[in-house]
This record gives sequence, structure tokens and C-alpha cells, in this order.
Amino acid sequence: MLPVATSLTLSTLLRSAANTADLATETNIKSGLSPSAQALAVATASISAPLLVVLPTDAEADQMLSDARFFYGSIQNLDKTNVLREVILFPSPEVDPYRGISPHLDRASARARTLVALAQGTAQLVIASAQALVWRVSSPSRMLCATIELVVGSTFSPTSLGDLLADGGFLPEDPVDEHG
Repeated sequence: MLPVATSLTLSTLLRSAANTADLATETNIKSGLSPSAQALAVATASISAPLLVVLPTDAEADQMLSDARFFYGSIQNLDKTNVLREVILFPSPEVDPYRGISPHLDRASARARTLVALAQGTAQLVIASAQALVWRVSSPSRMLCATIELVVGSTFSPTSLGDLLADGGFLPEDPVDEHG
């Protein structure tokens, strides 16, 4: 029977594995790694400095996000809320940028959340597909000016909210019959 060290935690084991595999170095090119090992390398590298990871497809970005969140949260001993705030996906709109079709509200909202997190400096690891980077985005200062966090129990002037929405391109309609 092997001796068991009682002080070992998942965080310690993952850091040790990353160091043993030389994933914590400043090398930009890592080849021959499985997708899970890539996620461990990305999570380890993002601890020291914010990182953007670009993958060829949306499916690969989704898989990397799931794995990287696990490793990042485990290494940093973070709760789920902080992991979701620091390791985020910049999703593609899933529409052709040249057809004039608006992306689905969920995709547009997720993109906006990521851009705001980048502008605020709260994102530590951003994962995107190449298609997500094709679209033009607003400047960080514009994102910060056009953003407000609505929290349950807080008060906010309806006029101010209307002005903010109008500044963001929303049009008043009565009655409201669709998103946006």
C-alpha cells in the first residue's frame, strides 16, 4: 500500500502536475497535448497574467471553457461564482456577418458580458473561436459607459434606464412584443 500524504489537495496536485509537465513556463507554443492537457496549460498560464485563447471552432471553444474552468477553479481554490466571472467565453454570434442578420439575444448578451468584463478588467481567461473575432466590437470606454449592473433590491430611475437603453440603440415601442 502506498503512503498517503494528508496535506495534498487537488490544487497542490494540479500545480505539481503543471510544473512537472513544464506547463508553467513562458513558452507560447505547446504541441502534442491532449485537449485536457491544453486546458490545464491555459489555466496555469492565465494565473500570472490575463490570457486570450483562440480556437478554430465554437465546439472546441466550448470544450476548452469547460475544462479550463475546472482546472482554473481547482488550482485557485475558487467558488463557482468567481470561476464564472474570471474564466469566460467570447462566443461567436453564429450568424454570417455579411447577411445583415442579428445574432440571437442570448449570444449577443454573452458577447456583451465578455466585453464588459474585459473593459472592467475582471476577466482572467477569455476563450473564443476564430469566428467570434471576425465581428467589430465597441471600444472599452464605450462598453463601460453603456453598462449598468441591475441588482435585486437596488433602485434606478426609469428615465435613466430608458436613456441608457436608447443610447444603446433600443427603440421605445408600445406594446413591447419582442426582445430588444
